[in-house]
Amino acid sequence: MESQANVIDFAGKRRARPSSGIDEYKFRNMHELLAFVGNAINDSGLTYKTIASNAHVCASTVGKLAAHQTRSPHCGTVFSVLAALGWEMTIWR
Repeated sequence: MESQANVIDFAGKRRARPSSGIDEYKFRNMHELLAFVGNAINDSGLTYKTIASNAHVCASTVGKLAAHQTRSPHCGTVFSVLAALGWEMTIWR
């Protein structure tokens, strides 16, 4: 049985900007970001091979992200996978 500590409520992290049509999420740490990426992969309905091809990464990398087995991927990998799923990531200072 999975621990409730591993469940992240992304709806609670979402801030909508109705005037711009942008959904904004804030992540406190890498664990939350990677959980979001894994969920986005699983919810996409696309095969790992399709996502990997569009992101220019290995299908096994996509599978590991989807299974929440990757603890510290390269930023470029995360950005590429998110872009392949239609997401854009912005870093603010």
